[in-house]
Amino acid sequence: LDGCQSAFALERAREWAAVLSAWALPQPQLSLFTGRCRVHRAELLQLSGTWQAALEEADTVSADPRAGQHERGAAGYQRAEVHRLRGEFREAEAAYKLAHECGVEPHPGLALLWLAQGRVNEAWAAVCRVLATTGPPLARARVLPAAIEIGLARGSMAEAAADVAELAGIAAAFPSSMLRTLAEEGRGLLALAEGAAGESLSPLRAAQDGWSELGAPYLAARLRASIGTALAALGD
Repeated sequence: LDGCQSAFALERAREWAAVLSAWALPQPQLSLFTGRCRVHRAELLQLSGTWQAALEEADTVSADPRAGQHERGAAGYQRAEVHRLRGEFREAEAAYKLAHECGVEPHPGLALLWLAQGRVNEAWAAVCRVLATTGPPLARARVLPAAIEIGLARGSMAEAAADVAELAGIAAAFPSSMLRTLAEEGRGLLALAEGAAGESLSPLRAAQDGWSELGAPYLAARLRASIGTALAALGD
């Protein structure tokens, strides 16, 4: 399951989560394993749009006295992600802080929270720091989408274009539906930000279709909003 998550193999991660949960969760002696499993389940539930269930799954890990520090931190990060998406910024910030105190990197989620709060320069500095200290391509792919979003919001077009190109290269080197979708999304958002609304439509629609096929309704909805912006710019 860890390997599937690291490789952006979302479909396989869901299959393994179902199998491992059925086997491990009824066995309380596997406390550390079930903690890790629940954290992964929380991430998958979040992507699937069942945010309350994702919160409850993460809270189960946080409340378990047998869970390790890293498991509690990872659960805190997942809880923070749901709060951020729901606009509950105070709760999100507290959960990111808990994750950090447990040794879990709070970015890029915390940087995206700062972006939503209008703290664009702080968000940019944070995401650039994380990228500068992250080497493996798949690990960088977890940060690049946030770097693109923040860079475009800041008007750092050259840096955002470089991040889009890097993400596309990683998607080409490591075949994955999720990586391909992220790369198309980056291409579309960059074109839209550069004023090329017509050129943005094809990658934006490909990304929307990708998220829909992957069962990620919130991310698909974000792309539909971007497509609407592009169509409005074209007078449609």
